Amino acid sequence: PSTTPFGQQSVTPSTPFGQQPGASVTSTPFGQANIMTTSATTLFNGKTAREILIAFYQQRKPAQLPKVDQLLQKYAGKEEQLLRNLANKYKLDPTLFGLSAMPNIVTGQAQS
Repeated sequence: PSTTPFGQQSVTPSTPFGQQPGASVTSTPFGQANIMTTSATTLFNGKTAREILIAFYQQRKPAQLPKVDQLLQKYAGKEEQLLRNLANKYKLDPTLFGLSAMPNIVTGQAQS
C-alpha cells in the first residue's frame, strides 16, 4: 500500500483519489469514473470536469457529490476556473486536475 497525496492508504495501482471498483488504470491521476457519462467536450488529462469532480469528492468530501451537476451548471464554459478554484481551496497543485501550474495573467485566461 501507498499513501495518496490526500493522506489516505491505497493499493497499487492507485490514483491520488483512490481506485474505483471496476475501474481501469489510465494515465490520469483520477482513475476512471463509472458514475455517468456526460456530453461535455472539455477534457482535462482525458477526463471531463464532471469525472474529475466526482472522483475528487468521492475521496475528499462525499457530501458534495449531489452538488456536482449544480456546480458544473454554475461554471458552464468555465470548468477550468472551477477546477482551479477547487485546487486553490484544498491547496492542491492544479496539475493534478490536468491544468497548467499557472494561469495566463496577461489575458486573464488560464492556459491548459
